[in-house]
Amino acid sequence: MFIVILLTAIDLIIKYVIYNNFMDTKILLFNRFVGFLPLINKTQMSFLNKELGMGVSNSVLIVINFLLLLILIFLYYRFYKLGYLNFHTKLILALFISASICSITDKIVLGGSLDYILLNKTVCDLKDIYLIIANVYVFVYMIKNISFSSSIKDDLLLLKKILGLKVEDK
Repeated sequence: MFIVILLTAIDLIIKYVIYNNFMDTKILLFNRFVGFLPLINKTQMSFLNKELGMGVSNSVLIVINFLLLLILIFLYYRFYKLGYLNFHTKLILALFISASICSITDKIVLGGSLDYILLNKTVCDLKDIYLIIANVYVFVYMIKNISFSSSIKDDLLLLKKILGLKVEDK
């Protein structure tokens, strides 16, 4: 998946340049609403820590990210085998997989996340932007392609098929 390599490389190259050249640079615009504010985030590196205040350690976050990466790769494989891969599903999975790889790399190399984009009092990085785009894309794609004619039973059968579970014929 070329797009995964490209997105991951862009994130890592930007962080390398920032880490080696611009860690002391701060640019704040529009009354601190947006800006460039590089910092290595070692305490609130995940939704679990930032929003839920769980205090999950870096090591546990690496394991969780690695498991999520394996699940995403499995989903890509299953979508491919079942013929469900199209431009949209490839791009959505590529964004999620790239973000997962970037997150693991941050935690292993820096012991945290190098965040640098200030948006409305929150500092994030390109990986977070990938996740936001992927989540919005999934939401819009599902709404656009939702089938109101299918039943919950049909949806469960589709989910079993995607997960590779045995599906009984009717």
